[in-house]
Amino acid sequence: RRAAVTAIADWADTLAGAVPLIVDDQPDRSWSASLIDPPDPAEWLTRAEFPLSFRVGPYAEATAVSTHLVSGSGGTFSDTWSAPDEVISWPVVELVPTGGTLLTFSLTLNGETVSVTETIAAAGAISISSISSLVTFGPNDDSNLTGVWDPADLRMSAVAGDFGAILPGANAFQLDYTGTAASVAATITWRRRFR
Repeated sequence: RRAAVTAIADWADTLAGAVPLIVDDQPDRSWSASLIDPPDPAEWLTRAEFPLSFRVGPYAEATAVSTHLVSGSGGTFSDTWSAPDEVISWPVVELVPTGGTLLTFSLTLNGETVSVTETIAAAGAISISSISSLVTFGPNDDSNLTGVWDPADLRMSAVAGDFGAILPGANAFQLDYTGTAASVAATITWRRRFR
């Protein structure tokens, strides 16, 4: 019993303030849940049962990450696709140039454009997070898509504009860039959100 109580306390008592709560009849999604009352593991150990009261967010997020890949060359390319999301979601876009450097770019996602001046070497990467409204040097390290970043990788001095979102249904992506890159690959990742 002690191991079970410790596992629940470790899961529910977090500095983040919220934890993913998965309801067993919908295992493909989780709700952001916060305990209403602070946990008391000592009391939990003395009782065979105990209530947990949660406050949950208005939307659920998919437990799996959605990904859309786009690539192109010639200084500009675009793509459209349909997302099965029920509400707006915030993505991370990772750009990787090949065959040369990426010097400047403007990324437009569903009408919102963010422009960046940052030299990225061939096979290097830069990540644009709409979750945290930040640009970081290197591949996307935020594998859980929570908005975390490494301060050493932050590149915000030459960033202007607005970060785009994934919309339910039709989505439009465009990348305009300068540099010697023969092509640029874009990986768009996000968690679907449900009502």
